[in-house]
Amino acid sequence: LEEENRRLKKMYAEAQLSTDLLKEALAKKW
Repeated sequence: LEEENRRLKKMYAEAQLSTDLLKEALAKKW
């Protein structure tokens, strides 16, 4: 269970990171 938790947190963190990058890319276009 601990391992699963860590994996989910990692996936979530990476999703957040890509979302931030996407927002920045969109912000630069405008």
